[in-house]
Formats: sequence, C-alpha cells, structure tokens
Amino acid sequence: MGFSSFFRMISVDGERFIYQLAQFNLGVEAGQLLILTAFLSLIAIISFVVPATSKGVLRKIIAGLSLLLALGLAIEKFPS
Repeated sequence: MGFSSFFRMISVDGERFIYQLAQFNLGVEAGQLLILTAFLSLIAIISFVVPATSKGVLRKIIAGLSLLLALGLAIEKFPS
C-alpha cells in the first residue's frame, strides 16, 4: 500500500487529503534538501582540509563510498 492509499484511507474529506499529501511531500523534499546540504557541507569541509596533492584520492574515496551506498540500496530493493 502506497502513501497515497494510506492518506486516502484515513481521510474523509477530499480537500483534506490533498492538504495532507502536499504536507507529506513537502516534508520529504525538505528532508532531502537537508541531507544534501549536510553532505555537500561535509565534502566542502573535507576538501578544504585535505591538501591539494591528495584531492584525487579524496574523489576516488567519495566515488567509491557513493557506489557502495547505491549498490547496497539496489540490492536491498531487489525483488527476492
């Protein structure tokens, strides 16, 4: 059951359903922006602290961690 069906089930009024769904979606988007801001800030701080000679290594580490995260999420969602 998706979130849309859940909100439709608990809501009686059609306008209230739209309002609840919009609030939920805005909350999800705000959370994504907050996480993105935190990660970009962390990367900026790390790249400022790390010397210029090892920036290539830093990029490879960040790319590897991103790949591991993406693969982990893909495997988790893969139908069994």
